[in-house]
Amino acid sequence: MSNKTISDPAPTAISESFECESLKNTDAASSECLTRTVRKNDLLNHPWFLILIRIALGGIFLYAGATKIINPQAFADSISTFQMLPPQFINLIALGLPPFEVILGIQLLLGWKLRAGLLAALLLALVFVMAIGQGIARGLPIDCGCFGSSEPSVLSAWFSFGRAFLLAVASAWAFSRADRA
Repeated sequence: MSNKTISDPAPTAISESFECESLKNTDAASSECLTRTVRKNDLLNHPWFLILIRIALGGIFLYAGATKIINPQAFADSISTFQMLPPQFINLIALGLPPFEVILGIQLLLGWKLRAGLLAALLLALVFVMAIGQGIARGLPIDCGCFGSSEPSVLSAWFSFGRAFLLAVASAWAFSRADRA
């Protein structure tokens, strides 16, 4: 006989299986019980976790776009620190990207066309990772302009790279599970 501690999840699984045995013996009921037992403590597969990630991503894109809309010239200056676009494209990006981010943020917050929105968020985050990464690789003191402008520096570039990478990972995770919500 083994000693069970209070933190041992086995009693929950056992009581869950007794509850499942009392249900009708159909394939659907047994499948539901098995799924409930396996995923009961799995936070990453919980529908509310996907909703939380979706709302966080939506809020981030909405806030980032709104801060750039307020001062497009500062955002254009931030883009120029990357030294990867010709001058005629800098203003186009500085004026076009912020409204896109705001619309994307609202779309994610509302959950409208969720897979398309999450795919757009993922692709945009990957562009950010590549742009910031090339600046770091070239040793440029860049200002990503993500949430307004700041003083360009190599340290802030690394921080921005990490943030963009996490944004890409969260977007990829949510995109891969969006059909479940």
